[in-house]
Amino acid sequence: MRNHILSSAIALAAALSTPAFARPMTAVDLATLKRVAAPAASPDGRWVVFQMTETEAETYKRSTGLWLVDRNAKGAKPVAIADTVGKNETAPAFDKDGILYFLSNASGKNQVWRTDPKAGGAATQVTDTQADVSGFKISPDATKLLAWGDIAKECIDFGCDAKDKGALPGPGTGRLYTDGAGFVRHWDQWETPGTYSRPFVFNLEGGKATTARAMTPA
Repeated sequence: MRNHILSSAIALAAALSTPAFARPMTAVDLATLKRVAAPAASPDGRWVVFQMTETEAETYKRSTGLWLVDRNAKGAKPVAIADTVGKNETAPAFDKDGILYFLSNASGKNQVWRTDPKAGGAATQVTDTQADVSGFKISPDATKLLAWGDIAKECIDFGCDAKDKGALPGPGTGRLYTDGAGFVRHWDQWETPGTYSRPFVFNLEGGKATTARAMTPA
C-alpha cells in the first residue's frame, strides 16, 4: 500500500511541471529535481498527502511543502496545503478521524501542527515547546502524541535552560572538548554533551498538546 501511494505521489509531482522540450539532463537539473517523500493516506482512503522538496536553480536554496490529493474528485490534481512562504512543512500523518498532523517551522521552531482536509481553513499549532520537535507519532485513539527531540538529560520538560552548555565556540570557529569520549560533531552540526534524542508523551485536548511527560527506559 505504501509503495503504491509513493508511486502515485511521484507521478503526481511529475505532472506538476511538463518540460517544453526534451534535452539531456544536466547537473543543475539533477540538483533541482523535485523530491517527493513521506506519502500518507487518510483512514478512509480519500486523501493522499506527500511532501515535496523544491530547489531554486539560482541559489540552490531548498524548501519543503505538503501537497494534498482528493481521490474522490474527478481529475484531481495535487494542491499545496499549509504552505507558509519561506518555511518548511514535513512528516505528514493522519489520525483516526482524518485530521492531518505535520511538522512545520512556521512559528520559528519545528513544532507539530494540524489541519482538517475536509473542512479546509488554516492550520493550527499543536505543540509549543522550548526545544524543536524532531518527530512525532499520534496514538491510535488520537488522545496522545509522542514527540521527540534533542533535549538535555537534566530537563524534565520538552526543553529547558540547561546548566551544561557543552563546549562554547571561540575564539574562531573551533571548539575545545576536554572529554575525549564524547561525540562532538555530526556532519555540519556540533553536538552538546549531555543532550540526547528524548521522547515525551503529551495529552491531546482540543487540538492542543498538554502535560508533557518524559518516557523512561523500562
